[in-house]
Amino acid sequence: MTIALASIALFSPTASSFSFVFAESDKGKKLCQKFNDFLAKSRENGNLAAWQKEWLTGEKEDRFVEKIPLSGENGTLSVVANPIIPPIVYMQDNEISGYEAELFRNFCAEYGYNYEIEITDFGVMIGNVSLGRADIGIAAMQYTEERGEQFLFSEPTQWDDCIAVIKKNSADNPKKNLSDFKNSRIGCWPECGYEVLARKILPDAQYIYIDTLGDLAASVNYALRTY
Repeated sequence: MTIALASIALFSPTASSFSFVFAESDKGKKLCQKFNDFLAKSRENGNLAAWQKEWLTGEKEDRFVEKIPLSGENGTLSVVANPIIPPIVYMQDNEISGYEAELFRNFCAEYGYNYEIEITDFGVMIGNVSLGRADIGIAAMQYTEERGEQFLFSEPTQWDDCIAVIKKNSADNPKKNLSDFKNSRIGCWPECGYEVLARKILPDAQYIYIDTLGDLAASVNYALRTY
């Protein structure tokens, strides 16, 4: 992911992963196992690498989820999604799209499912899955211990870098190591798994929630936040 502001710089990449989440029920446990089997098979036959290459590199325009026929012979799954993170999962022409949408449709085709999907905000999505009102949640979900107590996580669908940004070439901000940020103001998305990682490393920092990536970058650019 590239942020087009010349006055900010990337800092200290760390590994993170994304997963699907499933209801803590007998049905949810079976679905989670099936999806993990699907991921393992897709890694072995090269499909997962192909989907990652298609969706997670270059520009996202002119990419669409293939409309593979869904038989529904094994039932219809209830899905909630928070599609706000392109190219992983987002809305395109009033339909859910992206890497995770491609994975999910192929999973449903292979295992004989159809699905009904509800687009909602992140908090409602978590509530619906944790209460068993939905079978599956799709939202580029990152694992935390608290979330692990609410629902089941699949094996990671992908690994990604967690990259912080700081204001570039700032004479009054000569931070070079993570320990230099221990008393800083840190901007992050609400409910973001990266916040959990940051709080473990920098428990004394002040955390400020910002709704979009663009606003987050602008806050750093105009020195409203440290990173």
